[in-house]
Amino acid sequence: MMYCSFTDSASFLEKRLGRSPEVFLILRHGLSEWAERLSEIITVDWNEIPGLPALHSIGRGLTFTSGNMKGVEVLCLDGRLHYYEGYSMNEVVSPIHLASALGIKVFIFTCGVGLVSDRGKVGDIMIVRDYINLMGVDPTRGVEARKGQDRFTVVSNAFDRGLSNTAIGLSRELEIPVFEGVYAAVSGPTFETPAEVNCLRIMGADVVGMSLVPETVTAVREGGRVLAICLVANMAGSDFGGDEEVNRTVEGLTYKVFSLLDGIISRIAEGKV
Repeated sequence: MMYCSFTDSASFLEKRLGRSPEVFLILRHGLSEWAERLSEIITVDWNEIPGLPALHSIGRGLTFTSGNMKGVEVLCLDGRLHYYEGYSMNEVVSPIHLASALGIKVFIFTCGVGLVSDRGKVGDIMIVRDYINLMGVDPTRGVEARKGQDRFTVVSNAFDRGLSNTAIGLSRELEIPVFEGVYAAVSGPTFETPAEVNCLRIMGADVVGMSLVPETVTAVREGGRVLAICLVANMAGSDFGGDEEVNRTVEGLTYKVFSLLDGIISRIAEGKV
């Protein structure tokens, strides 16, 4: 069995940053500029940090950005490793283990999704209430439990109620179309067929995506509080423009998501969540 230790990685990053981050934020493609709103910014390239897996996606790099907003120390990652890119599940969740080793307890994940149910529409934001894992693999499989840690992870309340309620309330204040729902995770990278979408709908899913669940399971296992913000970018199972269309929709939501993230960090700073 594997044992996930990122002590050396965390020690290196903490020395480079000279600070102790409180919030870890994964910014999906198209949202990375939010990190520029932080003050006292320090950036560290993924490849500089010992113990992290080598990146093998063509033309892609990842950067950690650390900074302060309203007194809250935030660590951002401008993207994620996807299982469909050929990374092992242990590699996919390596940033979460690193953040946990730094002592971070608040995790905010953003992602793009396809709409399955009729509870929302393209261009909305969905706050994840629950998930259905259809990826065919669990990030804790074969990973040895640390001393005092249970072998089995309870995820019946994976998404923090306080953080989720805060995000929903702020979205309404900002007049951002928002709903709360269920995320179905598939391995990808093939998009869903109409029959698969119908199946997901019957199962109770509201949206479908190819990430989020591994990171969430790992963060919960490490004692973290999780908030997941989904950008509804397309109708799942439809004849649409693929990844380019998804990115265009996300671009249209950028300002709204930035305002929402600002508000969430402000609430954390005020001790209201």
